[in-house]
Amino acid sequence: NCCYCTKFKHFNVEPNMVVDIPKEVLSLNDYINCFSKKYRNRAKNIFKSSEALVKRRLTKADVLKYKNEIHKLYTQVFNQAKFKLVKLPEDYFVDIIHANTNSFYIDAWFLENKMVSFACGFCLTNEVEAHYIGFDYTINKEYELYQNILYSYLEQAILMKKAKVNLGRTASEIKSTVGAKAHELLCYIKPQNTVSKLILNPFMQFLQPSDFFIRAIFTYNIAF
Repeated sequence: NCCYCTKFKHFNVEPNMVVDIPKEVLSLNDYINCFSKKYRNRAKNIFKSSEALVKRRLTKADVLKYKNEIHKLYTQVFNQAKFKLVKLPEDYFVDIIHANTNSFYIDAWFLENKMVSFACGFCLTNEVEAHYIGFDYTINKEYELYQNILYSYLEQAILMKKAKVNLGRTASEIKSTVGAKAHELLCYIKPQNTVSKLILNPFMQFLQPSDFFIRAIFTYNIAF
């Protein structure tokens, strides 16, 4: 340990949840067939609950058209977050889809022509990186909006023949129900003065990940 390194404090935050896509999987149905009976039935019930939804891949023109709806749905999720930094501006999704035309995408779900959820991500060299999402909390349970978002990331990775999906932090236990595994995230911080030293420990305690139960959803050990 060098003198410079010892000036930093390290702490854990909520783990990054990553799904590895089995090599033999060619469709989302193939992936779900790897589940135990309990979780296969759970997935079927999720899809049945969302049969009334219409999913669309948004074009640049669509993102501009629906930018207010997208931002409102994003804000619902932002407001529920335990730890908030900066709220995205309304033009964020319009700007990013124009700046990343080859890798960035946005999917949206509609109920009777009203947008009720969206998910966006990046298709990278070997993985799909989940980005921001948004959904209507008032009908989330009824139509399984969040669960459909998780499965949409998996389907995107499978269709694009990617090896994994990076689902990010938060909602770790729910993400484990689609096969995500926890990858530890270790952060470092360096206090700059006496005041920052005083508030550092409470701040680090606030960011400590909560315990959660990882679901064993696969019926057998599959090759990756």
